[in-house]
Amino acid sequence: MTRTVVMVCTANIARSPSAEHLTRQILAELEQDGTSRSAWQVASAGVQAVVGAGIDPVMAAEVQRRGVDPTPHRARQLDHQIMAEADLVLTFDRRHRSWALSQWPDAARRVFTIRAAAAILGGGPRRADPLDVLASTDRPQTAADDFADPYGRGPAAARIAVDEIETLLRTVVPALVR
Repeated sequence: MTRTVVMVCTANIARSPSAEHLTRQILAELEQDGTSRSAWQVASAGVQAVVGAGIDPVMAAEVQRRGVDPTPHRARQLDHQIMAEADLVLTFDRRHRSWALSQWPDAARRVFTIRAAAAILGGGPRRADPLDVLASTDRPQTAADDFADPYGRGPAAARIAVDEIETLLRTVVPALVR
């Protein structure tokens, strides 16, 4: 069974495309070492997307340092079709999550901030379906779950952001495929 995870940030030009491409890399690594047992498709979108724009060059450089080419990316607006196809939506802050839930209130059990998902899945039961683990959680999402936007803040901010995105994904992605 193929499942879809969608990464969501504001403009879909910095955090979410970085996460999208890094997730694909991590999935490929897990498949290569035999850890992956399920198929995941990965996408990204923005709540106020700069539709058609490429990834921010400063963020792209940081992602490329990890051996991933994010330059084919083109920003997309989060819409009904994307939400209908998504089994899991990971946002970069609570405002993104709130916006998505204001548009698709029935999606509450599949839309989480990336930090909340990492916290939940990092300690979740190993044999349970990760989507069930997320859907059944009562963990409140707080300001600590918000992820600062590195856009326009220079290479140091981009490096810190991509480092943290990768760290969070190295918790979330293996949990999704176990």
